[in-house]
Amino acid sequence: MKILVLDIETSLIEVCVFSLRQRFIDPKLITKDWTILSWSAKWLGDPPGKIQFQSSRRQTEKQALKKLYALIDEADACIAHNGDGFDFGKINSKFEEHGFKPVSPYKRLDTLKIFQKVFGEINNSLAYLTEKYNKKYKKLKHSKFPGVELWLEVRKGNIEAWREMEKYNKHDVLALEELYMRASPWDDKPLFIHADEVRCKCGSTNYQKRGFYYTNLRKYQRYQCQDCGYWWRDTRAIRCGAQQGCVR
Repeated sequence: MKILVLDIETSLIEVCVFSLRQRFIDPKLITKDWTILSWSAKWLGDPPGKIQFQSSRRQTEKQALKKLYALIDEADACIAHNGDGFDFGKINSKFEEHGFKPVSPYKRLDTLKIFQKVFGEINNSLAYLTEKYNKKYKKLKHSKFPGVELWLEVRKGNIEAWREMEKYNKHDVLALEELYMRASPWDDKPLFIHADEVRCKCGSTNYQKRGFYYTNLRKYQRYQCQDCGYWWRDTRAIRCGAQQGCVR
């Protein structure tokens, strides 16, 4: 199964307002809409050196998105933090805007939703979670251009700011991948079903049969991965005949 870990960086929206206290901004006041400044992605499990990156610094936004379109179209699943609330929708908007056809269907894996559903953290931002859980890759802090300063300098065409954004964008993918691997065993959503073999969603075949899962009408074999700890059940029910043992 091909799983793509991705992250995008978008530009600021430029508007004209009458007051800094103005809460509602009429879309007619937008002087420049948002764009995707850059994206970074890698296949889950690939080494850090295989991260792919494109930006709109030296090319059009459409040109920068062509490779991302091909990667997502090839993927069976995509991972993003707050992907359902931000990344996936933004990407689809730009694909449609630039005339790309819909990509092939893929599973959306949102680490923000995993942590919201399974854990009780006081903060579910990527920065907080990677600082707490990750051992190797924690979300970077902007060094030379803190906070929104980075986006303002990119807007001006500052080459150093663009370089920092690339570093920031690529590192987010590494931090996200590590965080997903940490949280995935706690997520009860299976990624895929193997027809001919039993395999964990992390890809491991190192598992143990650990009891059974029962519904009102069915009984299923239950397994636990000995590598990542994930629990799952077989998709095939066990039938128990009155005059015979339990069979598949």
